Amino acid sequence: MNNINLDFINEAVKNINYNDVNLEIAWQIELIIWLRQKLGTDYRVLPEMPLSQKDIKKEIDIVIENITTHQKSAIELKMPLKSAYPRRMSQAIIDIAFLENLKKSHGYSKCFFIMMTNNSGFWSGREQDNLYQYFRKQENLTGKIQFPEFFTEVQKEIQLDGIYKIEWQDILENWKYFILEV
Repeated sequence: MNNINLDFINEAVKNINYNDVNLEIAWQIELIIWLRQKLGTDYRVLPEMPLSQKDIKKEIDIVIENITTHQKSAIELKMPLKSAYPRRMSQAIIDIAFLENLKKSHGYSKCFFIMMTNNSGFWSGREQDNLYQYFRKQENLTGKIQFPEFFTEVQKEIQLDGIYKIEWQDILENWKYFILEV
């Protein structure tokens, strides 16, 4: 599974067909098609794979499995199109923690988180503290992350073991994305 790395996933995001991709499910389908074409018959690329064990989430957006070695990679996607920035930022951080757990407890060899949006409020704005510091100021995302009070019905905080830096890149007119390898 040597060819599934950050450069390969970045190539995938940059080269898929973005005609009429304005929903996360359409983006997921286009990404799966591209991955299947590039990886060929040595790999299975599967959407919405359920987990048999209890975890933060019930399924994985995209799983890539080497048919011979059975090594697996996971990709989690987020495409927030509306505001509610702290809620969507909190959900993104939970996805990153979920991917960390897939590597630790479920045997995934590579995990990637990708966020793409056309909403500039995710990468710019007056607010620079709390969750915004990770998405707007590119502060390292690591350690214990406190969620906003309104989000505490879901979760108060989460622990990230890795150190991540969100670096937004242009993809389409008025669209940006970032990829984190977990």
